[in-house]
Amino acid sequence: MPEKAKRSQWLKNLIRGLLVLFLLAVVFYQPIFFGVAQLVVQQIAKSQAISLQFKIHGSILTDLYLEDLHLEPLPGNKVLPLERVDAQWIALRYNLFSLLKKDFLNVIELAELRNVNVIIRPSSEPAPPPKPNFGGLRIPVVLPKKIDAQDVSLIVRNQAGDLEVKKFALQFFLAAL
Repeated sequence: MPEKAKRSQWLKNLIRGLLVLFLLAVVFYQPIFFGVAQLVVQQIAKSQAISLQFKIHGSILTDLYLEDLHLEPLPGNKVLPLERVDAQWIALRYNLFSLLKKDFLNVIELAELRNVNVIIRPSSEPAPPPKPNFGGLRIPVVLPKKIDAQDVSLIVRNQAGDLEVKKFALQFFLAAL
């Protein structure tokens, strides 16, 4: 009997421990998800010879916010035509239920950009070959209903001279179909 009591006590403790771990995962799922997402994105960027830093927060189910985004190719990366991208605020509000209903035009409700600086450099590498079409797999068009970009600056470097667009704003509303 004592052997059976030890097993049942061990099983009860295991179930309690798993329940506590599950409750902690439910309570802290967003920080865990955002931490893992940031780590994965930075590892992918590093594998592509890109330096990328950002802060991510929001609600996984309804909106995401990126703050203090800084993207820059590493010195050995001559393929990427971006010299630098800095963004103080990027917000995306979406409706995942529209995605489940395959209502792709109503998935992204708002794309918002604030204080964005983009510098594009001429690329010394030839354009990459076109990607295969993956056996007819098509990615559906997902357009935001509203785009709100404020204080955006763009510099395109060229041998003949630079094209500079400073502090422009854009608001775009998709009319109902």
